[in-house]
Amino acid sequence: MAIGRDKSYLRELRALFDVGALGELTDGQLLERFVTVRGEAAELAFELLVERHGPMVLRVCRGVLADSHEAQDAFQATFLVLVGKARTLWVRDSIGPWLHQVAYRTAACARSAALRRRRHERAAAERKKEEQVETRDELGQVLHEEINRLPERFRAPLVLCDLEGGTHEQAARHLGWPVGTVKSRLSRGRDRLRDQLFRRGLAPSVWPLAPALKLEGVEALVFPALVQSTIRVASQFVIARTVLRESAAILAQEVLRTMTLIRTLKAASVLLVVAATASGVDLLAQKEEPVVPARPAGVADALSTIEVKRGPLKRTLNERGVIEATHTPTLINKVAEPTSIVSIVPDGSLVKKGDLVCELDSAVLRDQLTNQRLVVSGAERAYQKGKLGRELAESALDEYAQGIYVQEREALLGVIEIGQSAIQKAKGRLERTRQARERLNNAKPETKTSADLVTEVELDNRIDESEQTLLRERKGVELAKAKLEVLERFTRDKTIRLLKIDIETAQDTELTKHQFLDKEKKKQEYLEAQIDFCKLYAPTDGLLVHANLPGGIEQGTSIMGRQNFVRVDDLDQPFRLHAKAKEAYVHQLRPGLRVRIKVDAFPDQVMTGLIESVAPRPAPRTAGQQSDTKVYDTIVIIENRPRGLRPGMTALAEIFVLDLDDVLSVPLQAVRRDEENDYVAVKKPDGDVDWREVTLGESDGWVVEIKRGLKSGERVADRAIDVNWKKPNPLP
Repeated sequence: MAIGRDKSYLRELRALFDVGALGELTDGQLLERFVTVRGEAAELAFELLVERHGPMVLRVCRGVLADSHEAQDAFQATFLVLVGKARTLWVRDSIGPWLHQVAYRTAACARSAALRRRRHERAAAERKKEEQVETRDELGQVLHEEINRLPERFRAPLVLCDLEGGTHEQAARHLGWPVGTVKSRLSRGRDRLRDQLFRRGLAPSVWPLAPALKLEGVEALVFPALVQSTIRVASQFVIARTVLRESAAILAQEVLRTMTLIRTLKAASVLLVVAATASGVDLLAQKEEPVVPARPAGVADALSTIEVKRGPLKRTLNERGVIEATHTPTLINKVAEPTSIVSIVPDGSLVKKGDLVCELDSAVLRDQLTNQRLVVSGAERAYQKGKLGRELAESALDEYAQGIYVQEREALLGVIEIGQSAIQKAKGRLERTRQARERLNNAKPETKTSADLVTEVELDNRIDESEQTLLRERKGVELAKAKLEVLERFTRDKTIRLLKIDIETAQDTELTKHQFLDKEKKKQEYLEAQIDFCKLYAPTDGLLVHANLPGGIEQGTSIMGRQNFVRVDDLDQPFRLHAKAKEAYVHQLRPGLRVRIKVDAFPDQVMTGLIESVAPRPAPRTAGQQSDTKVYDTIVIIENRPRGLRPGMTALAEIFVLDLDDVLSVPLQAVRRDEENDYVAVKKPDGDVDWREVTLGESDGWVVEIKRGLKSGERVADRAIDVNWKKPNPLP
């Protein structure tokens, strides 16, 4: 047992050293070692070639073939072709560009065989056929076809840099070009590839042009098991090429036969050109009648041609979508706070306009409303008190201005008037008393009696009293006038201002209490409206649809404020199909395009419709979405709705992005592009091949419209191979 393990370790150690040494060699040196040596060294050299270029080859195969098993067979077949061609290949540095051509040709051959097989199985797998039709719109399948059609000077740097991930310096070393030449041709190759994809109805926005150029995760890896299986099949293929019956070997043999035929046709075409040139020289020398040069057998006759005919040219895009009603009023939970459902009509029920479809819990709101009504009642009483205080303040001002002030003024005026009257009376009495005293003084002393003396004394007293009374009355009048002046100038204005301040204070109090009352009333009205919102009624006749909430919608489900949780689909209005168009072809869609619709529930009925709108921006990413592909909401109005069609059903939409009825068309692979012009190989009645410039029109990705250059009934090669290639004169 120890000896066996030691031998195993020695073999692994030797292989490790061999791989380390081989890892420094170029593809040409590895291929030479594979051809010239035998044993483990050759196997290791071939394994290193598979590891170097396997990811690129697998990307090409998966871009063309949808089935992963078929892609793995094509992967193995590609390297089997390398085994078969190893002795005849001359490789300077990198074999990547050549392997890309072989990988595409092998995958295309496998795809043709798969399509033929599916046509035989069509009756038993109709559904699968529809799914296969959808793959025609995949960008990767067309991408590698167009890369393969690029001239070698553009294709080589594109394969090395964009498909194999090499740097400009590495590509320049492999190709033997300056770095600037690599960059220039890589840029021109990308531009030409982008133009060709546009002609195929595809619109890559940025480089890389498609996910097929950059597969991530498991798909981008070549598993060791696949490498080992490829090496095993290659070893058997070398030993027994004609006996091996595995699918990869059979596919490789078919590709090798095709390559041999093409090489034979190219050699024959060269001989034909040489013979025609010699005949022309001989004719010029001898000046005899024109002689038709003999055609080598199997050159033009071996070409596969098709007849150019007029017919329809249509391009469709298949996309799945969901049937929706066009009129779908939504019931919104207008209750601001989160609440729960008390009762709700089951999902999918038919309702009438005005039917109660849902009732929300309003117990908390009703408690709040009861308390709010008490607050409003207290605010109403406070407002009435404030209003009464303001009215009393205004009454006090009126009372003073029109009552108290007037009374005080009239009283003072009366005092003044009475005082002035008393002054006049006092003056008259004093004057009379003085006159009486004067007459008594003028009497003769001898005539005076004792009574006269008493009278004199009494008159003197009266004079004194009159003078005192006159003085008192005068002072009383002056005092009354002074009070009147103070009343007029100060007291009245001050009192009125103070009373007005009281009025303003009362008004402010009344306004504050009125505002508070209004605020509380609005709260009460808000709560009443919230309670009314707890009952939701159907806005129209139709189908009740619950929102897709986690856990569903049922009694007790919590509903957030302003949340849309139920809608009514109006079944009497037109229906529409809501599809999501991928970014790769959304530029081809526009309102008014005709659409054919097939609902999964009605497989035997076909509906028609027209695109109503295409969203200008991509739809937001949904939760759990794994793909980075952007999609655009596309709305299709359904014209003929079958009985029983309901919202929520899924359907397949076949969108006619191209719909021409009577045009000339040829396969797109039959067109050769040189610089800015397009050419096809026309087989003339005498069997020769004539390259003719054509003007292209619309394309469905497989065939292309010919606007100028061909006539109905002519035959053209079904693929643009280099037979008698000579750039013809441009169209007139």
